[in-house]
Amino acid sequence: MLRNQLIKSRKNHSKIKWRSHEVLRIEGFSDAVFAFAMTLLVVSLEVPETFSEMKHGLYGVFGFAICFIMLFMIWYEQYIYFRLFSLNDLRTIVLNALLLFVVLIYVYPLKFLFSLLTMGNSFEHDGVMMQRIQNSDEIRELMVIYSSGFCLVYFVLFLLYLNAYKKRAVIGLNAIESYCTKSEIYKHITMISIGMFSLVLSCILNDGYAGLSGMAYMIIGPALGILFSFRSKQLKKIFTAEEIAAHESWLHEE
Repeated sequence: MLRNQLIKSRKNHSKIKWRSHEVLRIEGFSDAVFAFAMTLLVVSLEVPETFSEMKHGLYGVFGFAICFIMLFMIWYEQYIYFRLFSLNDLRTIVLNALLLFVVLIYVYPLKFLFSLLTMGNSFEHDGVMMQRIQNSDEIRELMVIYSSGFCLVYFVLFLLYLNAYKKRAVIGLNAIESYCTKSEIYKHITMISIGMFSLVLSCILNDGYAGLSGMAYMIIGPALGILFSFRSKQLKKIFTAEEIAAHESWLHEE
């Protein structure tokens, strides 16, 4: 199981010590849901009967790979959360269930969007050429749906980390760990903001240009780079070098 392998290979994340080294029941259920979501992404569940069908199916591999990576990133965020805090209170269970629900709803818009981007608008169905998108209004609606799903995923992750921060005394987070937990909260706020920016663009751009709202997601890398660079500098201002060194040493203790 992938979770078990990752647990064996890594003992801490950033500057927060892992509180859990066992797979919780809630994680096992989550893995089953993510596996089902991955299955829904598969190009075709049927074995191709002709070479032409097989070749056509391979055209969708690139789009499938992008969707797979995006779902894996969400799974990894959830995986890290449970490793760090080992929470299984009612609020965590409800929020995790909400995250899984959003992921399952998000799968088909995700697959449709990247099929459109990687395979083009035209496709053949039962020998008839069809169009995935009929007009500019559908492009706008597609981007609204995609951006809404993106925002919902990171909003739930934001709520999970906020819950962990509120329970920092119960979990036993020290001052540096609490600071880093807040950094994770700000990360998810940044992701939500970028998703909202794309959503607004898709609504206000003129017909034929709504698809360009997706370009907003290109600022994720620079935005997170700036955020964590700032938070790292602030960490060194708030805590002494000796405190940080002692914390680093504690993190690597078995």
